[in-house]
Formats: sequence, C-alpha cells, structure tokens
Amino acid sequence: MLLKHTVMYAITKLLPAIATLIGISLFTRLLSPNEYGIYSLSLLIASAGSAIFFQWLSLALGRYYQEGGRKQKDKLLSTILISFLLISFFVFTVFFIAYLLLDNEVDFLLVAVLVLTGAWFELNQRLSNADLRPRPYAISLTIKSTLAVVGGYYFILFGFSVDGVLIALCVSYLLATFVQFRYWKVFKLYLVDKKIFVQMLDYGLPLTLTFLMLFIINGSGKFFINYILDKSDVGMFSVAYDFTQYIIVTLCGVLHLAAFPLIIKAYSEKGEVEGKKQLLLSFGLLISVSVPLVFGLISTINELATIFLGVEFRESSIQLIPPIAIALLLMVLKSYYFDYAFQLAQNTKLQLVGVAGGAITSFIANPILISLNGVEGATYAMLISFFVYLVICIYLGKRVFDMPTIPWVNILKVSLSCALMILVIEHLTVSDLYLSLLAKITLGSCIYFLTMLLLNYMGTKELLLNFLKVRKV
Repeated sequence: MLLKHTVMYAITKLLPAIATLIGISLFTRLLSPNEYGIYSLSLLIASAGSAIFFQWLSLALGRYYQEGGRKQKDKLLSTILISFLLISFFVFTVFFIAYLLLDNEVDFLLVAVLVLTGAWFELNQRLSNADLRPRPYAISLTIKSTLAVVGGYYFILFGFSVDGVLIALCVSYLLATFVQFRYWKVFKLYLVDKKIFVQMLDYGLPLTLTFLMLFIINGSGKFFINYILDKSDVGMFSVAYDFTQYIIVTLCGVLHLAAFPLIIKAYSEKGEVEGKKQLLLSFGLLISVSVPLVFGLISTINELATIFLGVEFRESSIQLIPPIAIALLLMVLKSYYFDYAFQLAQNTKLQLVGVAGGAITSFIANPILISLNGVEGATYAMLISFFVYLVICIYLGKRVFDMPTIPWVNILKVSLSCALMILVIEHLTVSDLYLSLLAKITLGSCIYFLTMLLLNYMGTKELLLNFLKVRKV
C-alpha cells in the first residue's frame, strides 16, 4: 500500500515539479537579485503567517480525519471551516494595520491575500491527502503550479515585476481549490463542535509555536542577511535555498504524503505491531531516497546551476547549495520521520523543546557567521541549527512514543551505495553540459540501484524476483 501511494504521489508531483523548476529558471532571468530578494522576503512573511495562524488546522485535519465515521468527519470539517473564516478576518486585519503603518518595499496588503489564499490551498491539499485521494490532490497542485508560473511570467513582461508574481500566485491558489470544493458541501453551522475545536487546539497550538520557532530557523538567515548585508544578498541566498529546498523537500515530501496517513490508519485499526512495520518501511524508503538525492544534487551542482539559474545567481548558488542541501537532509529526517513520535503520542508540546533549541541556535549563529563569512555564513548557521534540532528531537521522541529501533544496517547499505555512486559521478567527464548532467544522473542512478539490489536492501531481491515471476505468468 505504501509503495502504491508513493508511486501515485510521485506521479502527482511530476508536472508541478517541472513547472516550478521552469518558474525558478524564468524568474532568476527576469528579476534582479534585489527584486528576487523582495519577492523572497514577501513569500517568507506569507509562509510565516500561514504557518503560525493556519497550519495547526491542517495538521489537526490530517491527524483526526481518519479516526471518525461520516458524521464525525462532517463535524470536523464544519468546525475547521468556521475556524478558518474567523482566523482569516483576524489575520487580514493585522496585515492591513501593518500595511498602513509600515513603510517598506514589501506590500503587506498583498502579502495578507497571499497568506489567506495559500493557507486555504494547503488546507484543501491536506484534506485530499487525509482522505487518501491522490487524484484531486494532483489536479489541484498541477493547476496551482502551472498558473503561478505562466501568470507570473506574463505579469513580469507587462511590467508588474514582483507584485505581478505574487498576484499570479494568489490567483493560482484560489482557482486550484475548486477541485476540492465538494468536500465543504457538508458544512452546517449546527455541526460546529466545541469539543472538536478544543481537541484540535490542544493538538495544534503547540505545533503553531513549533512552526514559529521553525520559521526562525528557516527565515532568520534572510532577515539577518538583509540587516547586515542587503536585499541583493537576500536574493542570492534565496535562489540557492529555494532551488535546493524545492528539489529535496518536494521529492521527500512525496514519501511523507504517502506514509503518514497509512501510519495513522495502521495504529488506529491494526495496533502497534502493524504500526511499527509501517514506520520502519517509511524510514527505509525515506533514507533510500533522501541521502542519494542530496549527494547527487551536490555532485551535479555545476551543471544544474548553469542550466536552470540566471547568470547573476549561478556562482553564488554553486557555493551555497551544498551546505543548504545537507541542512535540508537533516530537516527532512526530522520532519518526515522523527517528528512522528510526538504526533502519534499527541504530545506536540514536548516538540517545542527541540525546535526552541534549534531556533535559539539559529538566532545566535546567524549574526556571528554572517558577519564573518557573508551570505555563506547563513548556510552554516542553518546546518548547525537543524543538527541541534534533530538531536533534541530524537532524544525526546523516545520518551513519549515507542518508535522502532533505528535500522543501522539499512543506513550502512544506503551509505555504501551512495558512496559508490558519488565516486563514479566525480570521475565522469563529459564536455557538453546537458549531456554531462544526463550522463551523471543516469549512470549514478544505475550504480546506486544496482548496489542496493546486490545488498538486498529491504528485501529488494525478493521483490524483484516475485515481480519477474508474475510477469512470466
């Protein structure tokens, strides 16, 4: 079931992934580093607003949707919808006051719209995921990604610059959610349940504080760069981070989308033994994808930066992407596996300790390392912060939930396969840039998968033999 859902979500992400990479390639050619810096700061503020005020609703929806029957689900959705509307009014008021009082290059009124439309899109996506329905999820994501890129491109051509890209993104969020409109037809005011709201709040409020701290880890580097250096440097850092983050987190997020609902379902319906099997399978797939992805990205960074990024951003990205990629690997392992301990135990309050440790580390490390090393210092601060966060998360997670023992043999097999892959890639020389990238990806992937097969990673030999037998029959 996990492999089936993983493949479905991987296919789901393919077209949006292509669209987003095209978008990054276009925007780094059409926007200056200073404009991209303003664009990135606007997205960062919008992401923070969405995470702080709305993310707890999405997480509660994902956590509780599979636990009730039809009537309970209707109550949950009605309670979530009225909560979303009330919070939206409050959030828009706050950002409107900021728009009136603050004299800044960032348009807070437009950012407010971006917060609300983005949060609504994410809530609908979480609903499709929780309902184990990849199809509406796929259609909605494809619409959003395509419209955002096409609309942003034409708005820039018409002279709207950064505001045009943000307006296109808002419109794409709204249009994409029409696919999931039918879910909300169950809304009835009398179904709004105070007990469900309190349950969601108890589960989600600590996660809101967690996202606030996580925002500090992810975003404080950009704000410190803007304060110590300037917006052009923010643009340089943001392009490297956005490009890396999109590739790593998007692809690894496919596994999370497929795995977490099935883990919840296994624990709810079949008990601890089956739940642990799902956890181990999830971890095995996660490290087998994330580790080669990160180090493969680092090994092909010269080709990727030259092909996909604008001239002004290439040299800085080649320097910045490797430490960012390793930092994001730590973040992926934390978010898409070790954080499950707190969510399964419904003890999200304790999770605050880990993220607070990472946030404090980030707040201390960023000004020091940026002052010493410039923009590159922000990448080192991010790497250190996520390492601290991961260590604390693993330590505390063991005390609230009986997670399976870490399969070190599997980690060793992935490491050996990945090391052999890198060794081959590093010694491969092709003069043509595009052929070089294609050759490294193809040969590296073949070396990695063949080595994993020889090492019989997670029973791949048996799976392959069974598949071949079925094909012969």
